[in-house]
Parts: sequence; C-alpha cells; structure tokens
Amino acid sequence: LPLPRMGPFRRVLVCFDGSVCSVAALALASRMGTCFAFEGGEPFEVAVLNATDENKVLEGSRYGKGGFESNRSQLEDKSRSVLRQARDLVRVLDVHMHAEFYARTGDVPRVICDLADELQCDAIVIGTHGRSGVSRVVSGSVCENVMRRAKVPVIAVRNDPEIPIENVLRDAMREHERLLVPLALKGEEAVLFPFLAPTCISFGSNTIVLLHICKQQNEKKAREALEAKAAEVRALLKNASGKWGECGGTVESLNVETQLAISTKDVADVLTEHLEGINAVLFCTHGRKGFSRMLNGSIAESLLRRASHSVPFLSVKRAIAKDKQFAEK
Repeated sequence: LPLPRMGPFRRVLVCFDGSVCSVAALALASRMGTCFAFEGGEPFEVAVLNATDENKVLEGSRYGKGGFESNRSQLEDKSRSVLRQARDLVRVLDVHMHAEFYARTGDVPRVICDLADELQCDAIVIGTHGRSGVSRVVSGSVCENVMRRAKVPVIAVRNDPEIPIENVLRDAMREHERLLVPLALKGEEAVLFPFLAPTCISFGSNTIVLLHICKQQNEKKAREALEAKAAEVRALLKNASGKWGECGGTVESLNVETQLAISTKDVADVLTEHLEGINAVLFCTHGRKGFSRMLNGSIAESLLRRASHSVPFLSVKRAIAKDKQFAEK
C-alpha cells in the first residue's frame, strides 16, 4: 500500500475564523508540529486560511454600488482582524513551525479544498460546531462539506463554544495516546492503513485500537477477521518503520489492540460508547452527497456530532486511495 509520505503530516491547512473551535484547530496543528523532530531541519508548515462566504459579500449589492463596496470593505477588515488574531495565537503557542496566512472569498468549502490542492497540503484541520437537526439537513456544515470534497484527509475538531479558551488549548496540546480505528471489515482498511503511522506520530499516539461491531451470530467469524487485520497492521508498521528515519522506532513500537462489540444497536451509538478513554479517531467516509446525505448524513458525521469530549476525528475518503497523484506525493 502507498504511504502518504515517509513521515507524519508536514504541511497542513488550518481553517480559522476566530471561533473557539477554530482556535482548537490551530492549537491541534501546532501540537502536530511538536510530535516529530524532522530530519534535516525541515519545518512543520501551516497554512492558516480565513475564508469569507461570497454570499455575505453580495448582500451589500441590494443597497446599490455604495452598499456593496461598504459591505466588502467591512468583511475585508474583519478578515484581516481574524488573521491578526491567528498570528498572535501562533506566537503564544511558541512552536517551531512555519506559518503563512491567507484570506480568500468564495464558496467556503470549495475555497478550502482548492487552497489545500494548490499548496499540496497533507491534511486539512478544521473546527466544527457540531451542527445537527434541521439546520444541518437544510445547509449541512462547512466541515461536513469539506470532508466530502477534500482530496486529502480532513482532521475535524469539535468544541463547545462555552468552553474557556484556556481549556481548549490545554486539550488540543495534550498527547492523543489512544487512536480508535473503527473497521467494517469490508475493504475500507485498504484506505485507512497507510495513514495509521502518520496519524499516530502526528498526534503522539502510542496505541491503535481496531474496533469492529457485529451481531451475536457473527461473533466467531468477525473475531477471526479482526485478529487477522491486527496482524496485518503490525506487519505493515514493522515494514514501514525502516523507511521513516528517526521516527522508525516509534512506528515499530506502536501497540495494536482489538475490540469486538457485540450489539444490534445503531452503529453510531455503539461507537459513541467506545469513545471513553480515546483521544483521537481515524475513520473511512464514503463522501455521501445529495438527498441521501440530507436524510441520513453519515456514521462519521453522526459520531463527530455526538462526541461528549474534544476528540480529533481524521476522516479519509475511499476515493483518496485511488488518487494517483496523492499516492505518489
């Protein structure tokens, strides 16, 4: 299987709008930058993007040219102010990373994905408010739209806006020791496995928990299949460790655990129950679109909304594994 790179994520795009969840996203990106001392002094690169919805710019046009220009000027001033806040936060975090700042206007999810492509980022880090109910059905959320469109993994960070900034920074900067990897055992692991080592190193994880949910009558067969996948993961990590330079020892020493959940309940409910003691989640998403998404969303999106504590969710679309350009980066 192709590895995304010979090492952890080194260039990420962070979506920043000044909200609590975007602060958490930037703090998590800085934490990723401290998890590995890159060979040859290569810096951890962060592109901080403030994207303005083009519809907000056009709102001023109803008041004529003067109203349009005034509205656009105010939005540009707000964007500059938000990016100043991001620069100040980067200085406060005091990490060894190279940060660049961008202001763009347009369809926000498209702007985010296009800039990630343009800069050849390894991942996108984005905060989410955990939109649910009618609001999500009607318009979805920026995070969910990015998860469906992006050609690279998306790391989503959900935070309650009432949580103090100090706690947000503390949670984002901690080591994410246990990485949960839900498996349906239907072939999606071919997408996820190349990202296990990069995710563990970038998040500071030392344990991979492979979780499968099945019904009682399928327990024996499912347990055998899950243990076989665990053996495959251990072999993959051992093989990869020789190609990762200084962090090869860390890759080879990762613990791999298995958990089999016997249940007939909703999959998202079971996964939510297994988030206790978990610090990060890596999952596969189909990139569901259209009417199907409006009615049902996806398990990944549902889990992200239900999480009771701040857990980074790294989503990988099935299509990413088929993207030749990404596989050869």
